[in-house]
Amino acid sequence: MPARHGLSGVLLLALCGVALAQTPQAPSKPGNEGPGPSEAGPGTPVQTPTPNTFTGGVTGREPDAQAAPGSSVPLHPLMPLDADDVALLRRVDREAVAQLDAAQLAEQRALDAQTRSLAVALTAAFARVREGARLIANRRGVSLPDQPDRAAQRSLAALRKSPAGDFDRAYAQQALAGERAALEHLERAARSLEVDREVRTFAAEGVSRLRAPLHLAEQLSSMPQQG
Repeated sequence: MPARHGLSGVLLLALCGVALAQTPQAPSKPGNEGPGPSEAGPGTPVQTPTPNTFTGGVTGREPDAQAAPGSSVPLHPLMPLDADDVALLRRVDREAVAQLDAAQLAEQRALDAQTRSLAVALTAAFARVREGARLIANRRGVSLPDQPDRAAQRSLAALRKSPAGDFDRAYAQQALAGERAALEHLERAARSLEVDREVRTFAAEGVSRLRAPLHLAEQLSSMPQQG
């Protein structure tokens, strides 16, 4: 009897093993990938992309309207400029190019330290003015010249030929005339309500930048010639 019970136990264990081996198992997913968006666990936030209103595409966030460094002019698409506003940008840009060329020459040839200081100050001021004009022109589809007008080119050529003792005063007089011309155009635009709002903001900023070195230019333009 004990031997028969032992044999029955062995047969029972063998049958259980066969049954487990034949039990179908759920197929595993190929690869070693993590859960997809629909398989995120409870409490996992699902990010929904927001439409990009500037490009028509889809991004994670809408771009912010920003301003150029040192400027309050907003960076967003605007309507084309009218002829008067385009003429203002071109006129101011030409004057800026002329003053930048003259200031570069003055930094090389000026004998007086104050004259060189004026050249440095005007370089900084007109460079920012030109940067603002170029920014608006690029965004509004306006082409700007890359060189001064003919009158400014003749003035610069005469300045290059000035004797060493006459150069400082000649440069200060040329700089003062150019600065006053640019200020006249910018001040008129900054006051006019008929000017495009973006251009009016640019003009007001330009006036603020160019007024700072004006007094020094006035002072140096009347100094006596150096021997």
